[in-house]
Amino acid sequence: MPNTKDIVVTQQTLNIIKQLLNAKGWPETLSEAYIGGKLATKYLPELDDLSWVKTGAELEKLTPAELTEYRKRDEEWGAKSITLSLAPNQVNAITKAFKFFVAELLKNKQLGAAPFIMEIVDAFDIDLDEKALSGGE
Repeated sequence: MPNTKDIVVTQQTLNIIKQLLNAKGWPETLSEAYIGGKLATKYLPELDDLSWVKTGAELEKLTPAELTEYRKRDEEWGAKSITLSLAPNQVNAITKAFKFFVAELLKNKQLGAAPFIMEIVDAFDIDLDEKALSGGE
């Protein structure tokens, strides 16, 4: 794709980006909804197999050694780096979905520190001005 930007994220952050793009409320136009939907379902790489992921109830049944091994695998899965080659309109869609998500958390006083927030802000060079994140309120 001409005029693309390479952005490196972890697999865990890619998973979150896909969830943000699928969330309701961020697109304001049909074009944004189309670009976000295409990104989430067609253009962004597939995540590695998650069939090994356990539920909370299943985790409770693991021995300490099994739990340690499970957490190690979870960390390795989440930390895997993936390079995304994105066109400007795709970067804009991800940035807008992220800002919408952050604005909702800020509005409801539910924003907490999380590594994926730092990674998305850094990778997509997002303005941290809270007025910009909250829509200028």
